[in-house]
Amino acid sequence: MPLFKRFVEIGRVCLVNFGRYSGKLCVIIDVVDQNRILIDGPYALTHVPRQVINLKRISLTPFKVTIGRNSRHKTLVKAVKDSKVFESFDKSSWGRKLIARKIKSNLCDFDRFKSMRISKKRSAMIRLEFGALKKQFCRKLTQHKQARAAKVREITKEQREKKLAVFKQKNLEKTKLIKRKKNTLRKEKKKVRKERRQKRLAKLVASGKAPAATTSTTTAKKAAPKKTPTKKIVKKKTSHKKNTHKKTFHKKISHKKISHKKGSGKKVATPVTATTTSTQ
Repeated sequence: MPLFKRFVEIGRVCLVNFGRYSGKLCVIIDVVDQNRILIDGPYALTHVPRQVINLKRISLTPFKVTIGRNSRHKTLVKAVKDSKVFESFDKSSWGRKLIARKIKSNLCDFDRFKSMRISKKRSAMIRLEFGALKKQFCRKLTQHKQARAAKVREITKEQREKKLAVFKQKNLEKTKLIKRKKNTLRKEKKKVRKERRQKRLAKLVASGKAPAATTSTTTAKKAAPKKTPTKKIVKKKTSHKKNTHKKTFHKKISHKKISHKKGSGKKVATPVTATTTSTQ
């Protein structure tokens, strides 16, 4: 794709943007130098005479006429009419904007007021239609969102269940591996201990400190009879803290002692006083 499409060349249609003929179309007939060009309206169509103009005072359009260098006025008019370049420019967005600007500049106050009222009515109609379309769209959008949310919930439930199942399986595998490792470590430790004991016994036998017929402690432990487990008798502890603030009085009343007085055949009973004991 080329970067530039509009070039300063013979036959290029231009728009004058400064000076006496601003807003009018013209055609490039010849290039004078790097900053100046020779243009012609033609005068019969646009009322722009043949003249030299600076490139800063024109703007290039995307339209072009097939003519030769320094072509005559008649040949230029014929080429422009045959190609219908000016009509195509008026139909473009650029040309329509220029026409609207001209019409607006020629309006009176009443015409401006009428155009303002028309634009207000148009904007109100557009607002109503747009509001109705927006409501309709919002309803459809909410329905779509609700349906999508329901699907997502179902999917999330299934995914959660799957994730939980996978997580449980991984945990079980980890626990099994940890148990296996622990068991293997215990077995290795037991083997190491047995080897150490055997070495110690061998050294003792070689030095003559221990007899050769002695059995290892592990075999002796296995051969020893198992003791029957005795049940421990647990005494219930009495709580002495209950009712410490109260004082209970117990009366110890002994049986009446019977004594025989001398000289009388009657038996007299001597009462015994009651003793009170306080318990905390």
